[in-house]
Amino acid sequence: MATKQTIEFGRAHSKKFLDPILEIGSKIHPQYTQYSPRSFHSKHINYLGIDIETGEGVDKVVDFSKAGIVETLGWENKFNTIHCHCVLEHVPDIFTLAKNIEKALNLSGF
Repeated sequence: MATKQTIEFGRAHSKKFLDPILEIGSKIHPQYTQYSPRSFHSKHINYLGIDIETGEGVDKVVDFSKAGIVETLGWENKFNTIHCHCVLEHVPDIFTLAKNIEKALNLSGF
């Protein structure tokens, strides 16, 4: 999930986001006004939303702050875009999460 301003920025620059795309913290909580980065990507794009629990917007339940999860899932250098909005403040071990994001991000095109 993301803020309205983040979504507006994403829409304006959506052609720069390459797939496959991973969204960390994709669960939509109905009690809050929320926006999904999925909304500005093509419906045919390779997009995966993960969260630590099931719910609307979640394609796969994954704790991405767990050591070794990227290797377990075979996601090394897999994603060209990773969205991680409004997540870090909920994660007890942000350092492992950050390392996992780095491992999963494909940097070969940079």
